[in-house]
Amino acid sequence: MGIYLKIGSTDVSRFITENKYSISVSSVYDNGGEFVNIYGAKVREKTGYEVDISAELSDVDDTSAATLSAALSGEKCSVSYSAPTEKTGEFQCSGFSLSLDRVYRGEKFWTAQVKLHAAFVPEDGL
Repeated sequence: MGIYLKIGSTDVSRFITENKYSISVSSVYDNGGEFVNIYGAKVREKTGYEVDISAELSDVDDTSAATLSAALSGEKCSVSYSAPTEKTGEFQCSGFSLSLDRVYRGEKFWTAQVKLHAAFVPEDGL
């Protein structure tokens, strides 16, 4: 599976600018479920992930820009992403900007900067 990013109901994968996409994933553990294994080591169960996604989107058409803007204007939005398998979680928008890139035959095309953060995405997704 290649790079996949869906924000709300909009698949923005086709807009991702080459080399302008990053994802940072770190494990979240259940401290209450800590136990000592047969070797005497403390073990905690991994319950999910903390995730940060940053992407630059190019040539975003008017309709997709409006849908994306609406999805990111709420407190949280559903995001599906590949890392490397598909996961889905509730993310907060930590940064979003749209700038007009060009107008071609009366149609506007935008460049978007998107930063998303999820403090917890369950191990098995939503």
